[in-house]
Amino acid sequence: FGQCVQAIEQQRPKSTWPSDVLALLVADELTMAIAECASPEMIEDIIVTFAADLQETECNMFVSCKVDGIWLKDDHELRLGSCTIRRPQPSDLTSKYVAFAMGGDFDQPPSAIIEFPYKSARVEDAITEAKATLNCLRLFRVGSVVDRGIHVTTHSISRRGVLQEPTSGAAPRFRYALTKTDATLLKTFLDRFKPLLRLPPKETKPTPVQIALSRYNDAVSMLPAKEAVITSVINAMEALFLRGEDQGELVFRLSLRSASLLRTLNLPALEVQDEVKASYRIRSKFIHGSVVGGESSDELAQRCSKILEYARLSLLLCAQLNESRGKADLIKALDQSLLDNDVTAEVRRLAAECVTSH
Repeated sequence: FGQCVQAIEQQRPKSTWPSDVLALLVADELTMAIAECASPEMIEDIIVTFAADLQETECNMFVSCKVDGIWLKDDHELRLGSCTIRRPQPSDLTSKYVAFAMGGDFDQPPSAIIEFPYKSARVEDAITEAKATLNCLRLFRVGSVVDRGIHVTTHSISRRGVLQEPTSGAAPRFRYALTKTDATLLKTFLDRFKPLLRLPPKETKPTPVQIALSRYNDAVSMLPAKEAVITSVINAMEALFLRGEDQGELVFRLSLRSASLLRTLNLPALEVQDEVKASYRIRSKFIHGSVVGGESSDELAQRCSKILEYARLSLLLCAQLNESRGKADLIKALDQSLLDNDVTAEVRRLAAECVTSH
């Protein structure tokens, strides 16, 4: 094995793993395999895997993510191509990464398990893919989809799997059910939005859609007060519909542009405009230390529900339209569509080509 390592290192001198460390890893694997009377094919697989690790090529992985906030209503599992969403089994509730539980809310059992194969040279990419899937599920419908632990296993010797502890122990506020009739649309939805909703690398600037997504996630996550939820939602919509150079009448611009876009989904534009204006006023009071007066709890809850749905749909449309036009061009088109029928028809055409779950 030492000669094998040296020969490969001559081809790739920048290998991140020292030859003696890798040789010991493989020797341990082979010793265990031989002790268990492994077949020649299994031993050959260890050697081939070892060579792939030295070259740092892609390896096969399997991702299992425990989640809370969604559940399967009438099926034990939904097959979405290579991805499966299933109900938890008893073995899922006793798996070893329950050891990350710190007591309290962390002990809540998951409501669903998401599983999919993945192929990459880096285990971190599989974690990113899992988090992009969660972002998609938060937008498929308004949902506080939280992870209860992500487990990545690898077909590798040097690139060990990862057991990531839950990011939150809070119980999800917004839940929804999935049925077998959702399978086709949800598969299309995941295929379309996972590339758009991956977290940006730390060294890059976030896009307006990524900023809006972060604020939307805050709104559906752990904010207890409805005023706080509305505040985060309006912040998300501002990232989509306002520019740095916009001065004055911000609430008017925000409500008009969001209504102009959402009417392409046949939502009542005047109602959208009024709801955005009312929510903006609630946000302004809340961030200056005041709470809403004159509205009943039911009225506030209804307003919170509506503005969340408007933000969700706005994110879905802007994520796709900004990809082709850019934020500035889209805002310009929304402003012009109020006076130019040709621009209105073009915006409607582009929106009709977008994937939504409305």
